Amino acid sequence: MIIRYLLWHYGSGFKSFAAAERNFIDFGWYLFSITELTKSLFAPWHQILEKKSGNVFTGNFWYALWGNIISRFMGGLVRLITIGVGLIFETIIVISVAFLTVLWLMAPILILFFYVYGFFALIN
Repeated sequence: MIIRYLLWHYGSGFKSFAAAERNFIDFGWYLFSITELTKSLFAPWHQILEKKSGNVFTGNFWYALWGNIISRFMGGLVRLITIGVGLIFETIIVISVAFLTVLWLMAPILILFFYVYGFFALIN
């Protein structure tokens, strides 16, 4: 029975555990839309753009140009902050997953250790 448990624990149990961990890692990546935000990093904020009318010598041209630059800057800033928060969140998830993987691999040894420790604690 112990051998069957160990075969499950390090076989199909570990595969299922790894698949669940992968889902957590993917969740963080897609929650913050890191790929999509990176592709559209300097897109205008909420697609707010001014129409350029006239030529370089008119005030409307410069008004539209600076409005579009500010809109793109704001869009990039908000996206960079969101990407940064997402990467911090993703780092926390990866560290947690690594810790849980080590814990999963050591679980049979830890169970035996605590069982023996508890037994001797009862005797003393």
